[in-house]
Amino acid sequence: IMAIEFGNGTSLTNVLCDMWRVHSNFSGNANPVINWERADNTGTGQNYSNVLTESSGIFSFTTTGWYLLSFSHYFYAQNTHADWNEMFMQLSVNGGTGWDTLTHTQGWMQGSGYHYQTPTRTINFAVNNTSDYKMKFYVIFPATGIITTGSSNRQHTGFCISKIADL
Repeated sequence: IMAIEFGNGTSLTNVLCDMWRVHSNFSGNANPVINWERADNTGTGQNYSNVLTESSGIFSFTTTGWYLLSFSHYFYAQNTHADWNEMFMQLSVNGGTGWDTLTHTQGWMQGSGYHYQTPTRTINFAVNNTSDYKMKFYVIFPATGIITTGSSNRQHTGFCISKIADL
């Protein structure tokens, strides 16, 4: 495996990628979102090095470094008007005792009929300590009847995370 060489004399030899998805639909708020699975489609998820482990919706990191995270939140409703349907990504630097929101998605539902949204977000951040750094997602809907969409065979609500540099 060849290293990625940077101009400042550093390199990255162990590029890591991981894909996770919500495996089944759920309605209403969830903090944290708990029904995750590692993507297992050909060429995704478990076919790469595992960046994260997960327990009860809380993700732990296997190695320190700079990370790039892209996530999407696919949701739908029928005959519902609801502003501020949001999915938050939070990071804890103290083992899950406190959480800071790094970013979130938001979308809205208006009027009659079926409405579908797939807001997305991308962010980079550093993980300095694998013992203390944790990640979670949570969902808030202002109205009833809104469904977060999951699937056990394709990426609807989920994320891809890549280690892009050593610290």
